Amino acid sequence: MPYGALVNWQMMEDKDRSAYVVERSLNPVSGFTSIGTVAAYGGSYAFEDTNFPEGQIVYYRIAKRNEEGKLIYSSIVSVYSFDLSFTLLPNPFTGNAFLHSNNDKGEYEVLLYNALGQIVESHVFKGDQTLEIGSRQISGVYTMKIYGEDGTNEIIKLIKEK
Repeated sequence: MPYGALVNWQMMEDKDRSAYVVERSLNPVSGFTSIGTVAAYGGSYAFEDTNFPEGQIVYYRIAKRNEEGKLIYSSIVSVYSFDLSFTLLPNPFTGNAFLHSNNDKGEYEVLLYNALGQIVESHVFKGDQTLEIGSRQISGVYTMKIYGEDGTNEIIKLIKEK
């Protein structure tokens, strides 16, 4: 089953913009590759990455192309799809992150730990659901552990920014 990522962004003002370039990388230190262009028309935008590499952390950024062709880059966000059972986005995050289960029959316990190893959130969710994580946490590095009745045992690092 092919997986994809939906990249969404909003612009308060599209002045002097002719297009937005969506870029993807598996290693942002080595650079980004353009995967699509969206015409600037104002407001909210979306781009679906239908060639999402499964089981890897994928980094995205938006390049704003102005009328002169100069590129200005957005912040980098990451999406992590692991074991084809979950999708976590965005990471790093500011308000909250979302964990989505792609398994409509599983039940999972999700524990969020702070840097001191203390449990700061605990959740149980079932099936094809989306779980909001981290909205009440301060900025910092967190570890999320996911346990499933099917033997799932995943560990993910999350970063909450200011």
